[in-house]
Amino acid sequence: MQAPPGSNLERRFFMGSMNKMLPANDLQTDNPSRVTTFDGKAALHGYIATVITLAAIGVLVLWISDVLGVALLPQDQPSASTTTVGFLTLLFSLMAAWFWRLYAIRKRPLLRLGREGIEVNLGVAIIKSFPMRMLTAFGLLRARFGWIPWYQLRRVEARPSVSEYHAKAGSTGGLVLEGSVLMMHANGPNPTGVALAESLAILTSEFQSTPTQVAAKIQPYLDDPQLRQTLPSLFGS
Repeated sequence: MQAPPGSNLERRFFMGSMNKMLPANDLQTDNPSRVTTFDGKAALHGYIATVITLAAIGVLVLWISDVLGVALLPQDQPSASTTTVGFLTLLFSLMAAWFWRLYAIRKRPLLRLGREGIEVNLGVAIIKSFPMRMLTAFGLLRARFGWIPWYQLRRVEARPSVSEYHAKAGSTGGLVLEGSVLMMHANGPNPTGVALAESLAILTSEFQSTPTQVAAKIQPYLDDPQLRQTLPSLFGS
């Protein structure tokens, strides 16, 4: 039997088809449980890392060819000294390694929602404490991720400025999570651990969408404990 035009059955079929076509983070749906991860911008750092890596390889190939006596450049071009080539190769290699690291960090989700709380990418999040900020920025902590238990999360807010977290880049705004940030371990939740900070911020430039949209998608979970039970576990069980 054909459903009459404009019926509930017809609308449900249409919305189901549209949801299958849209990415998970871009779903326009009344069911917020469909959105559980928020990804960052990794592509730009990947492009830069690729270009610098190719430059380092190019310099190294020219130097090796000069040592072996294979002419890859016109003979009238002056050859660079071994010291200069070594310095350029080292410089490009260090720059490439740095941007590959930034790319790898941003390939991981910025935020991930689970039944227990919110997982945070510590390589991107900004913490007020300067020593702890340096440890997280350079990946010197034992854990790459932190998490905030729902019962510890006090506020999720998009702000036009987060200068108190980052004096320069913070002027463009970002998302602020206020709550005890704990280190995340694979063996399960550890709510009694020492907090890394009592709040953190993620800059606007890190999100694929906007902090306002992200905050609006997280808020229903903060307000409704029953809705959180629809989320997967952060700890795989």
